[in-house]
This record gives sequence, C-alpha cells and structure tokens, in this order.
Amino acid sequence: MIGQLLKGLITDPGNAIVSGKHEHNMKQTWTLLGIEWAIAAISVFIAGDAVGNALGSFKSLATMLGGVAAIAVLIGGILVTVFIAFLLKVTVNTLGGKGTYFDGLSVLAYMIWPLALGGLLASILLMIPALGAFLAGLSLAFLGVLAGAIAFRSIKEMFGVDYITALIALAVLGIGLNLAAAAATSVAAATLALNFVQMLKSMLGTFQLPTGMTLPGIIPG
Repeated sequence: MIGQLLKGLITDPGNAIVSGKHEHNMKQTWTLLGIEWAIAAISVFIAGDAVGNALGSFKSLATMLGGVAAIAVLIGGILVTVFIAFLLKVTVNTLGGKGTYFDGLSVLAYMIWPLALGGLLASILLMIPALGAFLAGLSLAFLGVLAGAIAFRSIKEMFGVDYITALIALAVLGIGLNLAAAAATSVAAATLALNFVQMLKSMLGTFQLPTGMTLPGIIPG
C-alpha cells in the first residue's frame, strides 16, 4: 500500500526499501512519484502566495506566478526524474550492478519523498513568526540527511552493489549532470551572444551618419 510506503520511508526506511524491492510494484512507484511532485508544486504555490501577501499590492501577480511555477515544477519534475532514472540505471549497471529501469526510478522516488515532505513543512513553518525559519531549517536538515541515506541504501538494495559502488555511481552521475548543465549553459550563452552581435551588426548596417560626420577613428573613404 502506498500509505505504508510513505510512512515507512520516514519511520523505517531500510525495511521500506527492501519491501519495495521484493514487491517490484511499478504502479506504486509511479504513484509515489506523482504524489511527491504534487507536494513540491503545492510548496511552491504556498511560497508564491506568501510572497504575494508580503508584497501587498502585487499579491495577485505573485499568486499567479506561483501557480505557473507550481505547474512547471509538477510537470518538469516528473520528466526530469524519468530521464535521470535511466541515467542512474546505466551508471550503476556499468559499475557492476544488476538492475532495471524500475530500480533506478524507485531509487529516485524513495529519495525524493523526504525532500518533498521537507519542502512542504518548510513552506508552512516559515509562516510562523520568529521561530519559523529556525524550525524550517531543522526540518530540512533532518529530511535532507534522510534523503541522502535513502539514496545510498536504495542503490545498494535495488542494484545489488556495495556502498562504495553506490557512492561512486552518485558521484559519476552528479559530475555528468553538472557537466551537461555547464555545456548547456555555455551553448545558451554563446547563442545569445551571437544573436546580440548579429542584431548589433544589423543595426549598425542600417545606421546612416549625417553628411560630413564620421565616427572617431574612422577615416571617410
């Protein structure tokens, strides 16, 4: 049952992970993934609404932007997780593991649950005056550490590897994703720079100086 899994990942992660491995329930994993990113979207919407309340006159705009961001988080989060699960499977199997796509997706779904719950708790706790930020920080710290531990244990159980291999797999995956992000950023920056140069060239090409005037350093032909 999905309720038992949600509870188990927080109260008894080890047994929950082993049970998930034995049950091999893909439908449950997809349900968990949907719940997690729905909670993350709700957290973003709550944060946007809080910002709107703080801004006062811009509340409607902030709420609208928060709603748009929430939808983007829900859809984008699921799509990105689906892709990274494939990369995780390839990475761990290349290092000697024996797992399927289900195992990679389950690892991410199990790991994300504490993070999604932590984000929701933090967005609610931040509404509390004075102690809100402190309590939010504590909840994020606890659930963030739990998510990291769940990631290692899940890879070990799902792919049948040791913790050293799990660590290497996460490191390789992290490096690969960072390099991909850096490459994408570089390409985007180069594209923007090229477009700017072309636009500037086009503007200068159509610019006509008054008769007899020259730009500094340019000798009229």
